[in-house]
Amino acid sequence: MTTFEVISMVCDDQLSEVSFKGQILNGGKEGKGICEYEEGIQYEGEFHSNTRHGLGSLFVNDQMLYHGFWREGLMEGKGVLHMLEGEIESYEGNFREGKIEGYGY
Repeated sequence: MTTFEVISMVCDDQLSEVSFKGQILNGGKEGKGICEYEEGIQYEGEFHSNTRHGLGSLFVNDQMLYHGFWREGLMEGKGVLHMLEGEIESYEGNFREGKIEGYGY
């Protein structure tokens, strides 16, 4: 799986949740937690209204793929994306609605 295939699957909610450990409020994820999905994908961070929201990290097979801010389940604001393949090792900069926005380094 490529970096952008994983990001697409996560941001489009195409993954089945395997387990969740963390704070629950009114039957939904709220606060800090760890959510494991199929394909060895894991999110560790903040939740609001049962979705990824706030500061969090996304891992694939224990390798960090993204660390930064999320809004309503999508990468939003400042973050660092570590590539799983290719010549570019990482991108640090801004994200909007789950996609790279503008220039980074």
